[in-house]
Amino acid sequence: MNEFIGLIIGFILTLLIFSYLLGDNPLYRLAIHLLVGTSAAYAALIVIQQVIIPVFDLIREDPR
Repeated sequence: MNEFIGLIIGFILTLLIFSYLLGDNPLYRLAIHLLVGTSAAYAALIVIQQVIIPVFDLIREDPR
């Protein structure tokens, strides 16, 4: 069921991106905002998991 929901969401976002062919419109802007927002959130989570948490683990183990 989750794969089907992901497929539908991907299809709808693809149609929203293709709506740019008709000119700049609110549907295209919505799709771009979603893309930028999810990309920024993904990058922030990767930085937290790969950089910040290991640094705090090192500080906690040896607080010198």
